[in-house]
Amino acid sequence: MYTQCTICKQQQYLTAKELSSSQGMIRCSHCSSLFNALEHLTEDAQANPFATHEILPHSHQPVKRSSYWGLLTSLCLIILAFQIYYFEGYTLTQNSTVRPWLIKICHSLNCQLPAYKNRNEITILHGSFQTIDKQHSIFKATFINQALFEQKLPAIKLTLQGFTGVDFAERIFYPKDYMNTDSAIMAPDRVFEIALDIATPKDKMGGYYFELI
Repeated sequence: MYTQCTICKQQQYLTAKELSSSQGMIRCSHCSSLFNALEHLTEDAQANPFATHEILPHSHQPVKRSSYWGLLTSLCLIILAFQIYYFEGYTLTQNSTVRPWLIKICHSLNCQLPAYKNRNEITILHGSFQTIDKQHSIFKATFINQALFEQKLPAIKLTLQGFTGVDFAERIFYPKDYMNTDSAIMAPDRVFEIALDIATPKDKMGGYYFELI
């Protein structure tokens, strides 16, 4: 038969002989307390209505996380995103690998990225400088946007040289000078051909060169 310690609630097995010889008073094998076994006597340990279940130290208990932790995490992520945008934002928008993802994000957020600008991806196909008369000359240039993205039209720096190869005149032509606008856009694989009427220089010209800037 079984009984239960009144102090530590530990169940304990005992025989009828032990119960009789001690007149019901026995010592707990768990905490050594002396108690009356007759008070909680039962034939079956499972049927003991006084049995308790002790929560062991390693038992899993649900942990309640503070809502402040989630708020702090979100705040840290926002600060990190702002720092990346502030210090590296423009550089990332000009990265040909990252820009397609930024375009998708901006499309969903209804925002606009800075214009893409990489003059190395604009290739000059042809250029010419022709003197018409003492007052007029024509400068022509053809170039193509080989980037994956649209770009603003470049500025063109034209330099004139004498017969000795020394530069004696230069001028920068901006999109408004040859397209009458500063906001013209070059679509990918778009070819542009321009022609500029320039006053014939007084010095004898031996050559010229130009670059996109």
